[in-house]
Amino acid sequence: MELELKHLAPYLPYKLKCLYTHTNKIGTISNIYTIGDGYDNEDVKLSIDYNNEEHIWMFKPILRPLSNLAKEIEVNGEKFMPYDYFLNDTENDWFEGNIWMGYLFEGNIDKLEIGFIPYYVIQKLAEWHIDFQGLIEAGLAIDKTTLKN
Repeated sequence: MELELKHLAPYLPYKLKCLYTHTNKIGTISNIYTIGDGYDNEDVKLSIDYNNEEHIWMFKPILRPLSNLAKEIEVNGEKFMPYDYFLNDTENDWFEGNIWMGYLFEGNIDKLEIGFIPYYVIQKLAEWHIDFQGLIEAGLAIDKTTLKN
């Protein structure tokens, strides 16, 4: 498995940080584009903070593991527990959220059909930089909880 644009796309609106592996510099993705037809991953380039424009495979996104759903996280200066957020969500269906949340806690998101998980959930996981695609386990992303500040 290689890092592809489809792996990064859900996170792009939410200021995803990446490590540029060549220099170990961390920055926010500021630009991403394809050269040629855009179907070959080697044609995907990105840059962090408008520097280091390189091939996608030279970067690793910094994400939180799924286990962080049951831990307090901080996003934009606000601290909360993602699990509690969904259970207390009055705008969406609690029962539906409770079903898939059990799968997430067991690490079985791959057993669910993506159509079963409400879109707002995927958006929130992306916004909170939660690794719902297994990129950390595949060695394509860095576990944010292991980084020193």
